[in-house]
Formats: sequence, C-alpha cells, structure tokens
Amino acid sequence: MLLSAPLLLVGCGGDGFYVSGESCNTKYLKWGGGLTYHLLQGKSDGSFDYDPDGAVSTRVVGSYDLVTGDFFWGTEFHPDHWRMARMVEGYGYAATNGDLDITYSVTTTDINDTDYDATIREERVGCEVTRRTTYDTAEIWHTGTFFDHEYQYTDEDDYEGVPWLVEGVVRSDYTWTETLDFNGAGLDYEYEENGDGDGYARRDWSQISDGTSFEGYTESFLDGAEHVYYVVDGEGTWDYTVDYNGNGTGTYSEPGLDCDLTFTGGDCTYNCNGDTGSC
Repeated sequence: MLLSAPLLLVGCGGDGFYVSGESCNTKYLKWGGGLTYHLLQGKSDGSFDYDPDGAVSTRVVGSYDLVTGDFFWGTEFHPDHWRMARMVEGYGYAATNGDLDITYSVTTTDINDTDYDATIREERVGCEVTRRTTYDTAEIWHTGTFFDHEYQYTDEDDYEGVPWLVEGVVRSDYTWTETLDFNGAGLDYEYEENGDGDGYARRDWSQISDGTSFEGYTESFLDGAEHVYYVVDGEGTWDYTVDYNGNGTGTYSEPGLDCDLTFTGGDCTYNCNGDTGSC
C-alpha cells in the first residue's frame, strides 16, 4: 500500500539523495530505474536536469521533494519526434536502497497538440517491478525483473475478454524486443518487434482472421511515420508508407493487377489503371 505519510529520504551523511545498500544486486540504476534514475542524474537535492541517452528525448527536468515525496518532471523530445512533450506529476517514496513506491499521472502531447492522459501506480521492491497503467478505456498490468544488463517484463491486457500477453526485454544499450502469440476471439496474431533507443522499431507479424491470412512487417520511425508491407493469402501485396497523421502513398499488387494507393488522414483510395475507389 502506498505510504500515506511521506518520509525524509536522505543519505546518512546529510541532506541529499543517493542510493546505498541496494536491495537489488544488479547495477540497473546505471541505465534504468525511472524516478530513482532521474534523481541520480541530479545534485542530490532532489532536482534533476539532464540529456538522456539516445535520440528520442533531449531533456528531462524535474524535482522530487525529499520531505513530502511530491515530484514532477517534464520530458522534451527530439524536434522530429511525433511527441512534443510529456509531463509527469505524482507522489510517493524513492528509497535510498533503490526501492520505489509511487503513483503519478502522465500527460503526453503530440505534434497535433493533442493530449493523452494516463494514471500509473508503480512499485519496485528489490529487482521486481509491478506497474498498473490506467487509460480512459483500458488498463495494462506490467510486471518485470531487472537482471545484469537487461530488464525482462510482461504486459497483460485483454482482447474481447481474452488475455493479451506481451513479453519483452529492454537491454542496457536501450535496444528492446517484444513478442506476442495470441489465439482467441476469432483471431490468431503473433509478432516479434525489435527497436532501438533512437526511435526505430520493426514488427514482423502474421495474422489469421475470418479465414484470411496476412503476413508482413511494420516499420515505425522517430517522427511517427510507418512503413507497412504485407501479403494477403499469399497473393495480394500491400506496400505503403504513411506519416503520423495517416497521409502517404503506396502500392497494391496481385497477379494481373497493379494499383497506386493514396492515404489521406488514414483513409485509403486506389487507382488501378484508371479504376478508382476506396480501399
């Protein structure tokens, strides 16, 4: 249960935050650890302002009150990123042994000046992490464990009442891999997705639904653009690229037919040798 009375969390040698006598025997705080990691980039007074590794974000600035446990931070992103900013505000405790027990709200603002809100409850005891993220219409349960140079985790959601279980690993060089093997509610879907700390990811996937098979890959980029390639029932091939707002072009082909595709705000139209219409 989250502490109702904040504690003064300081080092034994005087006022200031530092970690000693870690409850997890791995060195994860050199590259991860959320709020605790942020604090370790600061001046031990609870404030922090630094440029994170990788190209995704360019600045994290915030403060943690060592007496009340209140905290906030903001993240600034690469100028080309699809996100403009992210603001975090909450309370709880960051213990000097590395443990964490906090609750906070997150507001992410995209390049269209649209806000996306979430509420997060997070605990870390030793090397074990539990996190519940609540959105307007969904809730994701996250559990994970820190090991040497990597963090292994599981995210659990549901699809039409059937558990949707994603397994993943984040490494100390900020590369990551996620996998899913889902079968239920009339859908067979599996993927392996690999990404890096610079905003690129590729998901290789296959799907069977309503007796139709799809197989291909999706590439995601720093600016929110996506390149999608897949084959339907081994014949029809879709290949297109769209930006964050769903605008772009591509092609569709099958034996004896070649078409140009145009995407506007996510809606697709085709031109197959003069024959036009909606995809």
